[in-house]
Amino acid sequence: MMERSRVGIEPRVLLDGQLTPMRALFVERSAGGSRLDYATLEWDGGHPRAFGDPLRDFALGNQLDGRVCEVVLPLPTGNKVIHRGKLKSVHARLDDRGPVLGYTSRLEPYHFGAPTTGMLIRNRSGGENSEVVNVPEQLVFNPMVDGECIGNRSQALETSPHRHYLFLDWRQCQTEAARQWNQQGPLQNADVRSADLADVTLRPQGEQWTVGEAVLYACAVLNPQQEHVLNCTSVVELESQRYRRVLRDVRIPLGLHLPQVLDQLLEPFGFSWYLEYGAPGQKPRIELFPLGLGAPLAAKMQRPPAIIDPNQTNIERFDLRYDVGRRLINRLAVLGAYVEIEATWDLIRAWPAELDDVDDFDLAKFSEVYQANPNMQRAHRDWVLGEDGSYVGLRPEYTAPPDLNAIVQGSVAGGAFEQAATAFGGAAVAPALAIGESQPFAKLFYALRKRFLPCLAINEDGSPAGEFNGVRVDISLDGETWEEQEEITPERFGNVVLLTREAGIRFDDEMIPFELYDHRATVRVRVTATLRADVRLSGIAAATVSPNADAVPHVLDWPTGFAFRLIHPSSPYYSQVRNGSRASAEVDDRRRIDDFARQLLDAWNQADCDGPITLPGLDQPCEISQVVPKIAGREIDLAVGEGGRSPQIVGIAYDCRGQATTVQLTSFRDTPSL
Repeated sequence: MMERSRVGIEPRVLLDGQLTPMRALFVERSAGGSRLDYATLEWDGGHPRAFGDPLRDFALGNQLDGRVCEVVLPLPTGNKVIHRGKLKSVHARLDDRGPVLGYTSRLEPYHFGAPTTGMLIRNRSGGENSEVVNVPEQLVFNPMVDGECIGNRSQALETSPHRHYLFLDWRQCQTEAARQWNQQGPLQNADVRSADLADVTLRPQGEQWTVGEAVLYACAVLNPQQEHVLNCTSVVELESQRYRRVLRDVRIPLGLHLPQVLDQLLEPFGFSWYLEYGAPGQKPRIELFPLGLGAPLAAKMQRPPAIIDPNQTNIERFDLRYDVGRRLINRLAVLGAYVEIEATWDLIRAWPAELDDVDDFDLAKFSEVYQANPNMQRAHRDWVLGEDGSYVGLRPEYTAPPDLNAIVQGSVAGGAFEQAATAFGGAAVAPALAIGESQPFAKLFYALRKRFLPCLAINEDGSPAGEFNGVRVDISLDGETWEEQEEITPERFGNVVLLTREAGIRFDDEMIPFELYDHRATVRVRVTATLRADVRLSGIAAATVSPNADAVPHVLDWPTGFAFRLIHPSSPYYSQVRNGSRASAEVDDRRRIDDFARQLLDAWNQADCDGPITLPGLDQPCEISQVVPKIAGREIDLAVGEGGRSPQIVGIAYDCRGQATTVQLTSFRDTPSL
């Protein structure tokens, strides 16, 4: 430990701006909202003019009267505030020293304003003038719906009392007339499917919330009066490129105060915040900073046995831990949603051949024969894909289940689908996890039961293109010529329903369709629908250089983050979607998931370096957000990975009695932009 040669500094404690005889014992500042700034104080009865006898004729609660407490360092360059809060705890003690009162001054979450109570939108119900109203639901910035990130920032901009945008509620903009009435700006149609995959709807898409815009909203709405803490005022900075990262499905529960909200908005996207203190009497201000980036702190320690020179040594001690095994990852697979393909699928009969010629009257639901023979109840009604082999041997022609992979990747596609599937090279659909090497499309489908999902192609009204629960049904009575779609009506063929336990359909009227029965020897049925494949979209990355010589694999399961939905050329809607005359719910995140995997691996392929460094005195020029790349003199390199990443100061503790300043270091992993 180095010998001190610095002059001690006695911090001053002010209550509502008035100097007191209280002594500061310990002050701690931290980044983020999980541990807010505090100070511990003490008065031992040495100054009766201030309080009288501290343990006589008083109530403990009266000591906590809401006065503002400041701890100030009197430096030659001016007074430096290192804490501002309110007395929130008192500890009365009588011991060998005599009467002692200990205090804790803190900033609490409620000093940052009100908790979240909902989303603010612009409402115009019944009158000409619109107003800002609160929808009492959790804040959701750019919700994810089946792999699609839907922008829900309105173009409505509030400027009073502070500048911020409002939320867009999609229920305001289902039609052009509603959009204009609710004074919403131009919108894009986001073609997304509901979370339960039961239907397809057109939802209006507003602007995408960015990190900076969300922070401005949270500060302006939750802390409008800035009674105790000032908000970020650099609107230009928050709207700069640094904070233009787009949020994706960030959900803020009701009841959180601004510190917790800021943590959820900032930390996943590579930022944090702290309180910056001004001159005595000024409120602290929220300041943002990028994780892992900052001005360097000159940490110095001479080599032994040199005589200590304060200009070359400013470290008393340190206790740093450098770890390559705890959180480092150098092999990564990101798994997105299951692949979905819309195509036209030929169906087979789900009944044995001996039931082909059963009298159609006996197959009516009201027939006693039908009711008494469950084995007959599928005859001339159920048509299935037979994808799992359940129907092999049921009829003489059923010798194997259909090869769905050949349908989507073989001659039917004419090579076009395979070309599209490999367009992005490194991206992959991985049927099995092979960390470290990207896999092109292999087998999309296994011999597993599935069910038909609505078409990806969308009608003008936002409904799926298929007429029967989002699925298109085609019928050929002679086995060669397909009926026109407008001819396939409930009047001719009755009600058609989708089977729920396998991929198939059922003609579900009381009577079987007589035309199908009359042409039972030649009739063919096919459907255009979406099938969910048995593989998931994946992005795979492997580091060529790593601080850890061992392979450290990791799988990130994110089914809502990335999707791949494609319309196959066999679909009758394929050409319409390609030429832009029909909308669709297609999504192709292959390039995005591959880029994300590489960026995430870059961020996580680094060591952990954290721990305290203690500096002599209370007047060290250090600040939260600074980085410590090395300890000069002894030339201890603290870099934690490629690109010169270094540990960062996330906390500062002032030991006022010991006259030392301890900075807490940690290393961060930047989250790539999604």
